[in-house]
Amino acid sequence: MNRVFKIRKRIAQYPARIKNFIKNNSRLLLVILVPLLILLIALIQGNLLVWRLFALSVFVIGANFLVLHLGKKGLSGRLINPGHHYQAGSTFEINAEIVNNSILPRPFIRLKLVTRLPVINNNAMINLHPGGIYYWQIKVDKPQRGHYKLGPLIAELSDPFGLLRVPNILDREADVLIYPRVVDLSAFWTGFKASSGIGENNWFNRGSGNVIFGVREYAPGDGLNRIHWRSTAHTGQLIVKEFDSDQAKKVWVILDLNRRSHTGKGLESTEEYSITIAASVLKRYVDTGCYVGLVTQTDTLHIFQPRGGYPNLWKMHEALAVFHASGETPFHEIVQRAAGYLDGNSIAVIITPAYDEKVIESIVHIQKRGIPAVLVLIDAESFNSRASAGRNLILPEMLPIHYYLVKKGDDLSEILNKQGKIFSLKFHAEVHGIG
Repeated sequence: MNRVFKIRKRIAQYPARIKNFIKNNSRLLLVILVPLLILLIALIQGNLLVWRLFALSVFVIGANFLVLHLGKKGLSGRLINPGHHYQAGSTFEINAEIVNNSILPRPFIRLKLVTRLPVINNNAMINLHPGGIYYWQIKVDKPQRGHYKLGPLIAELSDPFGLLRVPNILDREADVLIYPRVVDLSAFWTGFKASSGIGENNWFNRGSGNVIFGVREYAPGDGLNRIHWRSTAHTGQLIVKEFDSDQAKKVWVILDLNRRSHTGKGLESTEEYSITIAASVLKRYVDTGCYVGLVTQTDTLHIFQPRGGYPNLWKMHEALAVFHASGETPFHEIVQRAAGYLDGNSIAVIITPAYDEKVIESIVHIQKRGIPAVLVLIDAESFNSRASAGRNLILPEMLPIHYYLVKKGDDLSEILNKQGKIFSLKFHAEVHGIG
């Protein structure tokens, strides 16, 4: 029965397939049908003139087809490396070079670039004289972050009437990664005194990073090359070496990518706002020479240990470029898991579009350990979809939590460069429009 259903389904798809084939190959069908029609007339009438017309049409089409195929050999091209760090929402150009290596001119060349990127001019009609070079600029307009295929680059050689087209692949596809959008957060305020070192030159102790400062118990994420084998053998527990760089102040970004937390579509979604804020906070502190780390979960838990320098930043930005809200683990469990990596030299920046009592308690627990924490909350209700998780939440008595409230359409740079506020029951009413 199932087999019969599949056969019927295939038969039902034939009309649509035939229609698409005719639409995509209308010129080729015309080239084939015209000689066949002349042949039919010649067979019926037996007129010598019609037979000669048929022979002429076959010769012209065949010769045309042969010339176009031979023309492929003298044509070459390539995509010029478009760069490395393009950001979502920006506009940039991709360049291609097409060369006619033949001693004959190459007219009626249609250029095509196959890609899912939002390009404005991915078609061009050119003529190349012998030895000619054409530089083609393809404008990419405000792409979303993610991994894209760029190419192949195709040159279609055509006859003057556009009836015959012979495709020629000049360059194969290349990988392009669009990084998350980054906004200026040079005045991002964490709500703590300057003595904590945030934004100050003495915020962390500069060192070589190779001098052993001490030893401590093993924590998930520590490399095997850090294990202090003598202490491990003496205590019977895994003990790792702690370097002077471990004493540097560290900014941990804890990002909520639980699929139930997010709402909205495309660029105007809580997911995109969250990714943009995370990428911007990471860059803000790398710019000041700080160590930054990232904890989030998609299909799996992702932990990027705090390190300094731009190679570490690009590594996290590359991951954020392809991350999507697909996590299943409740966010408060991710916060609790991340808390295990925080020490007295850490600061936590928590980014989420939905909070509940357990999330707040997890943040409070971090603060009770003497570790500063900042909450960046994206108001899910402003995205005109389902309400955020904490609408009917009654908050327990808690330590002050500095927070930022971001709504749909806000200028992220303007909002996040202002002084944060204190999380309170008044804030709970503000975010949900109560009272």
